[in-house]
Amino acid sequence: MLSKPKRGIRCHRLAWAVLTAAVFHGVAISAKPAVVPPAMPLENTKVTETSGSTFLGADFDQEYGVFSMSFAHDASAGGARDRTRAGPSIINNTLSLGQQAQTGPVRHRRHASPPSSRAKLRPRGSVTTADGGRIQWGHVAHDAVTVYTTAGTTATATTGAEADAADAPITASFAFPPGDRLYGVWEYPWNGSITNNHYGSTSDGNSSSSSSSSGGRPTADIGLYGTLPGINWSNARAPFFFSKSGFGVYVDSPALGTFDFQQQDGLDGPTTVSFSIAAADLTYSVLYNTNLTALLARFASLSSYPLLPAEAGYGPIVWSDDFEQDFHGSGVRNAQDNINDVADHLEQNRIRATAFFADRPYGSGNSSFGNFDFDPKFYPSPAAFIANLTRRGYGFQVWAANRAFLDTRLYNDSVSRHWLFPGVNPTQFLGPALNLSIPAAYDYFRDKLTAFVKATGIGGFKIDRGEEHEMPDAVQNTQQSLFVRLCAEVMEDAGAEKTTAAATKAHNTPPSYYNFARSAFDRDRTRVAVWNGDSQATFTGLQYSVASGIRAGLLGFSHWGSDTGGYIRDAGGPTEELFARWMHFSAWSPMYEIMVGLNHTPWYDYTPRLVGVLRQTAATHARLVPFLRSHAYQATRTGLPVLRALFLTFPADDAAYDTADAYTLGSEFLVAPLVAAGGRRTVRFPQQDQNGHGLGLGPRFLEYENKTAVFAPGATHEVVDLPLESTPVYVREGAIVPTGDVYQGNAGAWSAAAAAAAAGNTTTTTTGNSTSSFAPWRPALMLELFPSYDVPQTIFTYYRGSESAAPGPAAITMTTDKGRRTITLAADDLGAQTRAVIYHKANATGQTLAQTFDLPAGRVLSIQGLISLFE
Repeated sequence: MLSKPKRGIRCHRLAWAVLTAAVFHGVAISAKPAVVPPAMPLENTKVTETSGSTFLGADFDQEYGVFSMSFAHDASAGGARDRTRAGPSIINNTLSLGQQAQTGPVRHRRHASPPSSRAKLRPRGSVTTADGGRIQWGHVAHDAVTVYTTAGTTATATTGAEADAADAPITASFAFPPGDRLYGVWEYPWNGSITNNHYGSTSDGNSSSSSSSSGGRPTADIGLYGTLPGINWSNARAPFFFSKSGFGVYVDSPALGTFDFQQQDGLDGPTTVSFSIAAADLTYSVLYNTNLTALLARFASLSSYPLLPAEAGYGPIVWSDDFEQDFHGSGVRNAQDNINDVADHLEQNRIRATAFFADRPYGSGNSSFGNFDFDPKFYPSPAAFIANLTRRGYGFQVWAANRAFLDTRLYNDSVSRHWLFPGVNPTQFLGPALNLSIPAAYDYFRDKLTAFVKATGIGGFKIDRGEEHEMPDAVQNTQQSLFVRLCAEVMEDAGAEKTTAAATKAHNTPPSYYNFARSAFDRDRTRVAVWNGDSQATFTGLQYSVASGIRAGLLGFSHWGSDTGGYIRDAGGPTEELFARWMHFSAWSPMYEIMVGLNHTPWYDYTPRLVGVLRQTAATHARLVPFLRSHAYQATRTGLPVLRALFLTFPADDAAYDTADAYTLGSEFLVAPLVAAGGRRTVRFPQQDQNGHGLGLGPRFLEYENKTAVFAPGATHEVVDLPLESTPVYVREGAIVPTGDVYQGNAGAWSAAAAAAAAGNTTTTTTGNSTSSFAPWRPALMLELFPSYDVPQTIFTYYRGSESAAPGPAAITMTTDKGRRTITLAADDLGAQTRAVIYHKANATGQTLAQTFDLPAGRVLSIQGLISLFE
């Protein structure tokens, strides 16, 4: 028999209604008062909250040991409508969503506790539990309440065994009804899914983590990952989960914790979520908002917003697992020559890139890290070499980790001062970590890295490891966050960053350095971007990477990328088809990074066709930077990611809540990567409702590459035999898409040659290619417009970057008048030479035409008589 829980929480509501909650971040679409309006009036400068949910108060039931919360929901807020996708079921006005914080193992109470009387509800208060524990609560917003709980001293575990509450974790369980979906906690995509509702094997093979396949469900510590299907060491995480029905829980603690999502009776059965946090006291927040974009925005306000990345951080970023290895077959003498040879081939093939990074090995000593230097055998003149790369338009980052390898300066100085965590054999590759909670250890590591950066001109760090038991599991989250902060401070102290991270946000400017990590915990998003770990060079690895990108965004890690082609490669991988499909995915991701090396360098080991795909996708990504960084800027204000789960843009579409192989980029693009061999897939176009009118409504989508085929909401399209040069991407009607060339990167190599040719100094580039068709590089912006007379107004908040004398937001507005057949465009000063291209039909059944106009700052363009592509 289970003992009664000593302290707990149970949520219930007094009123419930489900309503339209569609937020299109990035494009504001205001529908005319038509019978079937296709879109909703919204702007990308804010998140509109339409749920009307309000926290009423809480109460504690001593008899049941249950802490109860109540939320009221105004059904008139935003307009209610009938939907089968309802929230948690009601039992006597008590939600079956129940949280019970208790000592010992989590047990789900299968009976409902009596609801609190509304008269007892208090918006804030404090109670003492029978075991001497304490619960304090207070609402922090209309849709969120924060609870602070401390363990009692006389608690009995639910197994009946005596336990000291000081040693027992604080645990809680939540029950969700059949059909609900759960998201969050981990970037890693369990079974390739974006949800945590899994039924079937989640075996982790020979994982060194504490992940479990028990009951066919994801059960894992917050962190501690190993070799898992699809991707190894995919470990961005946050102690936050939320449901399709609009409830979220954020545990604001870096303490070691385990989250368990237990599905019953298949994917559509009820789900119990439990967490167990090893802490004597705990603060957590319960959120309720049926508008999930508003829910994520509330989470960001309680946790943190992502950093605006450095302009070089969009990529393409080129790297190798071993630049000391001659993979050119041409007898290069050292790593510097190797990297210069890669740069030469990028420029020869006119492949856009913004940075290199050197993975280990690059330093001297054991395991090539810990002496704070470059190995002179392979990097004979590192400062001059990096300065030359900078002149050529490339940033340069290096590998870093909190690892002390035997006989290095880092190890010797740390072991003599007792800074290393015990229990790790330093003769093994693993190497122990420094305890960065010791101020002297932190300062030492930071100061040594700072001197290294100052001496060489390094532009950032690839922050690796942090979850391989090089430290006690219980401190993994704290220690990794300290190292992420340390690496950011190194770059600031070295002078690569002119202002603090807080000041960059206040002044609308990104840092000039770029750090990214595979292991990141919660608020690390304010200091670091993320790549998704060691993805496998298979189509399974590609599909898992798409899912992990979606999942990372739901946790607030907006600037994200994957190892193009996969990291774990066998002798024949990646295949040319897989490499090409992954290049397209990376082009339509926030960050594009690609690994080259022995047997997998496009211009040495593949056909010229693949080199062409690389050139094409790199150019596409560079052209999208104005669009990507505008949404990245908005993410710093709203917490909404650039790469988004479909349900964030189309909340009324039930299928969107399980879609793991397609996403929206901002809200303008629907991207459906090819994640299986053969060039085939089915694309389903999501649908939305409008003010209770039902599904099957807009927006419509235009095939972006050829700009001819238009697809209705809810339609499906069979992609067949798609060539390697193409990928399924669709743009929504009414969209404004800022594109162009606003960050030079390595494009200066061939534009500089063109300038010299124009001056009569030379007629060829260093690679012998003609330069007559090139002009000197200068920033230029092209606004791509896709007007629809069913979308009267679109507002896009554009971010001006370093090409502008005044970085920051600027408005672009397009209006249409269906009666007068008029399209009007107006824009603030966008910081660069700007042109606009409007796509339309030649006639009612004619071909797609593109009209291009200059758009001086402050000028309003008005065009009459155009036939929309969506007519």
